[in-house]
Amino acid sequence: MCSMKFNQSVIDTLRINIVLLDMDGTIVSYNKQWIKFAEENDNCFLKNSGIGSNYLDVTKKAMVEGDKVAEEAFEGIMDLIKGQSYEFEMEYPCHSPDEKRWFTMHAVILADHDLIVIYHEDITDRKMYEENLKSSQQKYKNLAESAHAILWEYDIFEDHWNYVAPQVTDILGYLPDEWTDLKFWEDRIHPADHDRVIQYFTECVECREPRSIEYRFFKKDGTFAWIKDVFDVDLKSREPTKIQGFMIDITEYKLLEEMEKKEILLKEVHHRVKNNLQVIESLLSMQARKFDDESVKAAFSDSQNRVKSMLIAHKILYDSGDLDNIEISDYIEKLGTSIFKAYNVNENIKLNVNSDSAHLNMDILVPLALIITEIITNSIKHAFPIGNEGAINIIFKKLENDKYLLKVTDDGIGIPDDFDIERSESLGLKLINMLVQQLQGTVNIDNSNGTSYAIIF
Repeated sequence: MCSMKFNQSVIDTLRINIVLLDMDGTIVSYNKQWIKFAEENDNCFLKNSGIGSNYLDVTKKAMVEGDKVAEEAFEGIMDLIKGQSYEFEMEYPCHSPDEKRWFTMHAVILADHDLIVIYHEDITDRKMYEENLKSSQQKYKNLAESAHAILWEYDIFEDHWNYVAPQVTDILGYLPDEWTDLKFWEDRIHPADHDRVIQYFTECVECREPRSIEYRFFKKDGTFAWIKDVFDVDLKSREPTKIQGFMIDITEYKLLEEMEKKEILLKEVHHRVKNNLQVIESLLSMQARKFDDESVKAAFSDSQNRVKSMLIAHKILYDSGDLDNIEISDYIEKLGTSIFKAYNVNENIKLNVNSDSAHLNMDILVPLALIITEIITNSIKHAFPIGNEGAINIIFKKLENDKYLLKVTDDGIGIPDDFDIERSESLGLKLINMLVQQLQGTVNIDNSNGTSYAIIF
């Protein structure tokens, strides 16, 4: 009797709910925690849970109602009773009206006493932690798979990629499963970047600190992408175990960076050309002063004016800011005004510009500028005798099939009817013809009312 009281006292001190069954499944004893558990589940009077109640009858009733947890518990206890096993355990939810709870049911047979000990361990904290962790992992995975970056994790000891985000297929063309070991990654680094990247990766592991590096990586289709890769070391027991990081495709940024470098270089070239043209113009001016022969001086003057016109064209190109995307209407306006100013054209001659808006690159603009310069120069010099009034008109239109029309006209005295540009001995007209051919265009000259140049390219 004292032994039974002592045993009851022992199980009452335990903070898990315990119930003892005989080999028929009848409840023969329980501890105070069992009573508390029943009360928390609105069973203050231990209905079907007190001494004399049959635990198996309760589970069978629940099984009839479709309770899978009760079915698993019944089968486990029956295996103990039949001697098919000595212990049994299962996890199950047991939510109270106010909160979610989970338990592990342990059942052990005490063969010497023909008793089955069942105790229920509250594992709510662990299950809540697991659920929160699973939710966090799912959110992290969703975030990782929605970002335009390749998140990855590499196991140093196993030489295995634990995770490579599915974006790798869209960005680099590879399936995540193709990333088997470190060699897969190493073999696809651009040869020019390979040693530098591997050294950086090794230093990241040795120094145990995050690093980032930019390098070229071959895609599955054979082309390469510029990658910004960020490494970070996962330490366990003060030893590096995993490397985590993410890759970002920065190819477009790198291309823009290269284009900006080229544009800076081109602007520097134009700047130097402009400076050299200024020197040449000054030398021609100085040399012309040494001659008294008017024809020689005129030849020097023409050359000087052509250099000046090229200087104007390069200055406008240099000041434009974007050498491959220059707006033509504003460009023509500035070029024409600059030429008029260079030749000190009086107010009797007007400049009219009518141009569609179009953006052209410098390969077209330079020869186009020289054509416009040469035609306007000819009109200024020859179309208007001193004192005559008139106008020089520039028309630029977009045509179909990516073609353009440049039309420069004046209402001056015109040119002879038998004029042939291809047979002309004039250097200026030879330049116009040569530059039109450079643009793969055609030129037509009309002298019915002044002089008109129509160039299609």
